[in-house]
Amino acid sequence: MVHWVPLVESLLRRLLALFSRPKYDLDKIPGPWREALPLLGNVLPLLRPDFHRVVLQWADQYGGIVRGKFLWHDGLLVTDPAALATICGRGEGALDKAAALYSPINFMCTPHGHSNLLTSPADEKWRAVRKAIALSFSFGNIKKKFPIIRERTYELVAWLRRVGPKESVDVDQAALKVTLDVIGLTAFGHDYGCVRLAEVPPSHLLRVLPRAFTEVMRRIANPLRALLPRAFKNGPKGHQSFVDFQEHMKQLLREMKARPPGRGDTDIGAQLYRVLEASRLEAEKASKAQGGRKVVPAITEERILSEIGILFVEGFETTGHTISWTLFNIATTPGVQEAAAAELASLGLLVRPRAEGGRVVARELELDDIKRMPYITACVKEAMRMFPVVSVMGRITERPTRVGPYLVPAGTPIATPLFAIQNTIHNWVKPEEFRPERWRDVPLESYVVDMRAKEGVVGDADARSSPANDAKGKSPVPAAANRPTAAPAGPVEAVASPPPAPASRPAVSASAAPPPSAECVVVSTPPPPPVERKTTSASPSPPLVERKTTRSISITERKVSRVVPLPTDPPARSFSHKESRRRREEPEDDVDEDISSGFAKRTGISFMPFSEGPRSCVGQSLAKLEVMTVLAVLLSNFRIELAEEVRAGGRAVCWYGSGGEMGGREGVRQRESTHLTLQTRGIRGIRMHLYPRDEE
Repeated sequence: MVHWVPLVESLLRRLLALFSRPKYDLDKIPGPWREALPLLGNVLPLLRPDFHRVVLQWADQYGGIVRGKFLWHDGLLVTDPAALATICGRGEGALDKAAALYSPINFMCTPHGHSNLLTSPADEKWRAVRKAIALSFSFGNIKKKFPIIRERTYELVAWLRRVGPKESVDVDQAALKVTLDVIGLTAFGHDYGCVRLAEVPPSHLLRVLPRAFTEVMRRIANPLRALLPRAFKNGPKGHQSFVDFQEHMKQLLREMKARPPGRGDTDIGAQLYRVLEASRLEAEKASKAQGGRKVVPAITEERILSEIGILFVEGFETTGHTISWTLFNIATTPGVQEAAAAELASLGLLVRPRAEGGRVVARELELDDIKRMPYITACVKEAMRMFPVVSVMGRITERPTRVGPYLVPAGTPIATPLFAIQNTIHNWVKPEEFRPERWRDVPLESYVVDMRAKEGVVGDADARSSPANDAKGKSPVPAAANRPTAAPAGPVEAVASPPPAPASRPAVSASAAPPPSAECVVVSTPPPPPVERKTTSASPSPPLVERKTTRSISITERKVSRVVPLPTDPPARSFSHKESRRRREEPEDDVDEDISSGFAKRTGISFMPFSEGPRSCVGQSLAKLEVMTVLAVLLSNFRIELAEEVRAGGRAVCWYGSGGEMGGREGVRQRESTHLTLQTRGIRGIRMHLYPRDEE
């Protein structure tokens, strides 16, 4: 009775092959597409909350460029550093964002789905808004905001002291409270008062944002929710979360219009107001030139409303979760917290025990202190490597484009999964271990780097060009690594057979094309046998020493008003008059470098938590400043420890101690969830006990 099922499945596969026949080199690209289901493709594994780990497994197994079937459409997952340098750069081969993939975010921000800096193509309107907002993140403006960040952080410290070390605190929620206050105050002069709230009402933006983010993810997974919200579970509630969020953004827009900016005011709200007014005046001028015919402004209030909304989408959970993931790793990796405390003590910032003077001997954090913390900066970078809060970014080919050695057709979605890029065995040695010392000798300001040479990872091109592979004319595809679901709390030693050295690890090329006669074959090999691991205690790592270079520009010395040619650009590259003028007008991107090639042209990217190129995060300077400020103040005042049980009101709520199934570092990592941003699943968060240093 079920004999017809294989026949129908085979028929569907043949029909789909007729209507979606791959073009160019798609069939040569390895990946799970060969096992894709009819109509669904490889979507089902990606519906898991921890789908970022599924993508990582594919990257480990198939290499740096992976083909998948997303429903009936072909797409690529790119983790190869050389290909990423081209895709995310400015020159030939660079790809713009796939605007259509971000449409649910547009409808979260405005009722009619107007685009914004994140979701819009890089057109003239996008350039006008980015240029205006970039001025808000210049050093001259950022340094004026540091006292606001510091004040709210010290208010958080006072609240944590009142709570006391016996109660466990969700440091993720605490960080989100500070972040929302910082965004509201620094961008729009609006005080959400999150840190001071004992109970957060359901209508508060702090509660509305997570509900709206949940609906965005559900609409990405199921586009029909936007058309028929009542037909799906919690559809009406999700729609209402969008309405509630938009009302908060409209309130900010009303406040912005009610108080036009004064001279010298370069806050985000002021800059957006100027863009709106300039567009309105330009439309009025055009209308007069056309004899009174109505001309719609190029940038409308709805576009500005979307720009206001996207600042919260991009800056709220991303910054808050980065703080909590960093605290999580510092608290659970032996020796790291002690090394961070030693660095703070050397600056006179560490609170001493009461017998040694207590809080009186510790001075207040200053802006210049941020650039004197290489070890804590290394902890932040390592946490951002292991736990990039934005797991995946999407781009699209507008014409037939070469991605690595493969030519792919126009309209091919290209995903750059940060979690896989920064955790794959092809780019990193022991990527599952939290090791701040990786960043020794890497300039503090570098947040886009190729770390393969420093890590000692053999390039894919070397593996592919080996005599053995050339003789066979085939590209090896390694089996998936037996990677643990969670990193151990400290250095890991293999008790059984150790993993092979990086030089002997096969890899799929993404930087050198195969010979014309080569046939790319997917080799299905079983994963290696499990490796028993044991956690070992590590002595505190010595504080990192900042490398002195002529290119070193600290976060407090950044100038964003103009572009300065950098040695990372090709020496012989020339620009047209139009492009040269555009480069002068655009704000300066963060100064980065290719560790593997000194200060020459970038040849690869294996770390880019803020993305790269013209579409990099415009607000990253403020985010870095907040992250470093909050971490420095908290670690100066408290010794932190991951809670063994969740307590509220003096009673245990649920147990997840080190002996429990969901306990310790392993338990937190097992609850990883990409929920628009990388966070923990459920309501537990990342709970810690914070012990005041002056009371120990």
